Formats: sequence, C-alpha cells, structure tokens
Amino acid sequence: MPGVACPSCATPEKMHLSVYSRYVHIYWIPLFPFSKPTFVHCGHCQQAWEENGMPAELRSSTQQLKGQTRAPLWHWMGLLVIASLLAWSIISSGLKSMP
Repeated sequence: MPGVACPSCATPEKMHLSVYSRYVHIYWIPLFPFSKPTFVHCGHCQQAWEENGMPAELRSSTQQLKGQTRAPLWHWMGLLVIASLLAWSIISSGLKSMP
C-alpha cells in the first residue's frame, strides 16, 4: 500500500493489502461473487488485520483499493454453464416440436 505507514511499528511502505473474493458455488463450480474481504499485513513487524478489526487510518485506503479490484471472470463460469444448458434445452425442445 503506497504511502501508508504501519499503525503498529510506524514503518512506511511495508503494508501489504490482500483482497479475496468469496463466491456462491454448487459443487465447487462458482456461480457468482458476493463479497470481497480484505486483509492487511505489515512486512516489517508481521502485524495483521482483518477488515472488521482494522485501525481507522488503514480503513480509508483499504476501502479505496478494494473498490478498484474486480472479481475474476472465472467466478461467473457457473452462470455461463447454466445459461448455456438452458439455451440448449430451449432450442432442442423447439426443434423437436417442429413438423
């Protein structure tokens, strides 16, 4: 995290932010993402904070960087598979009903 000092040891430029994506899945096939939890870690003093226990001075820069991240496209693959199967079933049933 550029320009952010650690609240614990005051070392600048050693903070690392990780943004994870949680998703709804069926049998480990992702359907869609629903949350992005964050985790901040100091590379100098090894202090770590989760989003709900984060100091206020880290929270604003964390929220800004969290807003810039996006969920990977593969987290939407389950919906693509379901939509493809639905389209295929509609098309195949329409072709069978033709004289």
